[in-house]
Amino acid sequence: MHERQKHVYVGVDLHKQHHVAVIINCWQEKLDEIKFENKPSAFSTFLRDIYKHMDDGLTPIFGLEDVGGYGRALAKYLADHEQILKEVNPALSYAERKSHMTTQKSDSWDAECVARILVNKLEQLPDAKPHDLYWSIQQLVTRRNALVKAQGALKNQLHIQLSHHYPSYRKFFSEVDGKLLDFQLDTMPGIDLVTASALIAEIGDVRRFPNANKLARFAGIAPVYFGSGGKGREQKSKQGNRALHALFYNLAVQQVQVAKGSKLPRNPVFHAYYQRKLKEGKTKGQALVCIMRRLVNVIYGMMKHKTAYELPIIKEEEVV
Repeated sequence: MHERQKHVYVGVDLHKQHHVAVIINCWQEKLDEIKFENKPSAFSTFLRDIYKHMDDGLTPIFGLEDVGGYGRALAKYLADHEQILKEVNPALSYAERKSHMTTQKSDSWDAECVARILVNKLEQLPDAKPHDLYWSIQQLVTRRNALVKAQGALKNQLHIQLSHHYPSYRKFFSEVDGKLLDFQLDTMPGIDLVTASALIAEIGDVRRFPNANKLARFAGIAPVYFGSGGKGREQKSKQGNRALHALFYNLAVQQVQVAKGSKLPRNPVFHAYYQRKLKEGKTKGQALVCIMRRLVNVIYGMMKHKTAYELPIIKEEEVV
């Protein structure tokens, strides 16, 4: 028996009040559809209904698009009950819906598309591990981002009012940098407490990625091949975790910056690498992607081994 024949595949379309689950087999034949409330007391009944289709030693594999929002409670329940749980990128299920001749949109069809992704891309999907610690950090980071945005709007309003009556006020104010706590990620130039918290929140348990390549693909930094008929080329990925992608992009920009006064690079190693890529003919954007990819290796190693960042020593002529 083929490995895929040993399972049934359960795609779940998640909502605030209720969820819709569709069960299919390895031949993508629809076996059942279940609608249940989004509350822990309904999850046990849902799981029993799923196991009604577990004949001949079959095991279920569950796929959820959102394990941190409306689907968090269900994901936590399934994980606690040792079920196989996969996180499905919404872009994949969207592409599955668009791949059919007749485009339709319903809770049932959305759930079935998630289940089809489980069948077709099971080995490529990351395991969903809804840990309370990482979820809590993510909630704090999200809340802080909202507060920072609101604070920025209020500051802009204040600046406008002050500029009308006191145009030279900027001379009397200066920014004060906060004292960073002694975090391991903070030892790298460009990473402060907020950035370190955001990286931990988005990456979660780094051990769920076997290597840095998997983390790069999760962040949408690894190139994607597009081709047909024997012709094609690698292009920049527009999928993956966009929040994590933005963190690595901003960090890459900071690595190649130079200090305003001394004009010395903030990170001589990455600055020299960036200049070398430009000389090779790459655009600034392409060179930054190369920096991002190397940063993935560095951050992955620091988080996996819990080490501090040590600036490598390079030859003086390599520092531009």
